[in-house]
Amino acid sequence: MNHFFSRSMFLLLTFMAGALILAWTAMAVASPAKDTPEGVVPPGYEGEMEGAVNIQPHFPGITVGILSKEKEGKPHVFYFYPKTGNPAVDKIVYDRVTRDAREFFDEVAKQKRDGASDEELKNWRRYSNYKISRPSPNIINIVFGFGGYQGGRAPWYYKESLYFHLPDGKQLGFNDLFDDPQMALKLMSAWSRKHLEGLLIKQGVAPNKIKSERERFAEGTAPTRENFSTLTLRPDGIDIHFGYYQVRVGENPDTYMPLRELKKAGPKAQIWGHNK
Repeated sequence: MNHFFSRSMFLLLTFMAGALILAWTAMAVASPAKDTPEGVVPPGYEGEMEGAVNIQPHFPGITVGILSKEKEGKPHVFYFYPKTGNPAVDKIVYDRVTRDAREFFDEVAKQKRDGASDEELKNWRRYSNYKISRPSPNIINIVFGFGGYQGGRAPWYYKESLYFHLPDGKQLGFNDLFDDPQMALKLMSAWSRKHLEGLLIKQGVAPNKIKSERERFAEGTAPTRENFSTLTLRPDGIDIHFGYYQVRVGENPDTYMPLRELKKAGPKAQIWGHNK
């Protein structure tokens, strides 16, 4: 009887040990060792980061997430991303930065297959930070800044906006912002062109030559969703963000547009509440 009991205990302990080994192995696979723990800035990233990305500021109610892989001296990524506490929103945001990282390392692998050396690729990098805007209590607007260097003469940088309805975690698109989205695009286009003409005059372009200079930004300010996809939604208006090469006018071509100037487009109460 004792012999049977001892043998049973031995088999049970062996099974449990095997299960623990499998669990530990699975955890090791699920948590890459090269990832920096969230909230910890790895060595070499303290202080001001390259390009337009600085150490991430904090926003009320937002936890700063960090995703980093590899280190400086090798192709690497370093992303700040917001954690809102809303599971649906946070999954979409995290998927966005992990997709960017995956695409980056896929490109690094392709370059290596095509013969690029480690020395040629060591300065390749991707990074991000973000700003948070709340046009009304139920809406959160995340404006990502993505940057990087993948060869060439200089780093690059662009902005990307995500809009969410917090009560249900639904991601919103441009058509969800206005009753008449096409009218909104027309109003933004006209407002932006007037703003950019003013920048040209500040650059020293004579008023009588502005007409011939409009071709610089004609295509980049056409009333399309692609041209006006990056907005900061504020309680009293919007910030319109342009890429430098989108309009080719000045180092900071962005413009603020008051909500009253968008009245004809019908800013939705779901977004701006009673502020409109």
